[in-house]
Amino acid sequence: MAYLKFLNSSEVYKCKVIPQDNIVTLKFDSDMEVSTAGFNLYLDEKCQTDIGVGFYHDFTTIYRNDDTTDKYNGYQLSKDGSVYEEPEPPEPYEPTLEEVKTAKIAEIKSSADNEIISGVSVSDHDFSYANNDRVLIRNAHEDTLASGNPAILHDAAGKAVELNADSVHNLYYKQEKNRIKKEAYAEQLVKTVDAMSDKESVQAVTYGAELQGEYMSAYNSRVETGMRLLDNSISASKAVQAQAKFAAVNNTDEQALAVKGLYKDLDKDPDGYHYDVDNPEDKRRNHNGGLWNLNKSHNKQASWYPGADPTLWTEIVEGHDGTYEDPIPVPDSVKTSGFEYEYGKHYSESGVIYLCKRSGVENPEEMYGQKEKLYFPPSELLGQYFVIA
Repeated sequence: MAYLKFLNSSEVYKCKVIPQDNIVTLKFDSDMEVSTAGFNLYLDEKCQTDIGVGFYHDFTTIYRNDDTTDKYNGYQLSKDGSVYEEPEPPEPYEPTLEEVKTAKIAEIKSSADNEIISGVSVSDHDFSYANNDRVLIRNAHEDTLASGNPAILHDAAGKAVELNADSVHNLYYKQEKNRIKKEAYAEQLVKTVDAMSDKESVQAVTYGAELQGEYMSAYNSRVETGMRLLDNSISASKAVQAQAKFAAVNNTDEQALAVKGLYKDLDKDPDGYHYDVDNPEDKRRNHNGGLWNLNKSHNKQASWYPGADPTLWTEIVEGHDGTYEDPIPVPDSVKTSGFEYEYGKHYSESGVIYLCKRSGVENPEEMYGQKEKLYFPPSELLGQYFVIA
């Protein structure tokens, strides 16, 4: 901040002075005087130290004094007689036909992408279909076809949802159908725009407008081809599923647990259904969250379900190594449906780990690897078939 005194006045003003080429801007600290007499500039209020040294004597024309300069309580002076003029507003830019087409095509593609990403609804949940969703849903579809097991997917709100194999298939099919139709529509609407010869027609195109003539025919053909390819792909996947179900009858218990969904649910068998131990398709059933092996041929009855009769079914326990570090948990159904133990392996019951080891025989280690079905937990067979590890 400096001190200014006009050449025709003895009044001293506290002022900020900003010179730039032939223009000087004055910003006053308080009340100001508008003068074209030129001025001197001092470092001190008593005007003893001249820091202008005559430089500002020629600034004698009001360059600008308007609403803009009022905002900083000042004005501008020029020393060459120039006066501020408002610049002419630029001519509005007029885009070319190609630029209008480019903008409209980008708008169409963005609208189609948004509708694809918004996805579809299945099992009372909305599922989006962004690129990462497509990978996850496609993988879940292939996995559930191969294993029959349910899948965990996240809906559009981020909530984890468990879907059975049929629901996953329905979700994948609806998402792909929606994608095929939106992409085909956008493709033909873009071609409609490309064929136009004036900007007004291009600008009038709106996403969602009905396709006309050859573009509608091309859309129908494109959708028909896309759906045929989708159906063929799903048919091929289902063929793999059928082969997996056929092979499932020969799975080991451990392999069977990994593909539980390939086996039928006991609840879907009608009352009176005959379970035959010699029929591979009757070998296993899902029931009450577990997978069960058939032990004995019988007809289905309301009171003869897995876990209720010890002679009919045996539950398969989730795979464990049977080591001390990874003991095999004994199922709650052991007293009703029995459980197959293997000598030399470790089992857990109520937090206690037991070793299956026959007592009363010479060299019990020689029996390791042999299996025996028993109807009691290890705690009730201590000293006979088990020892605490």
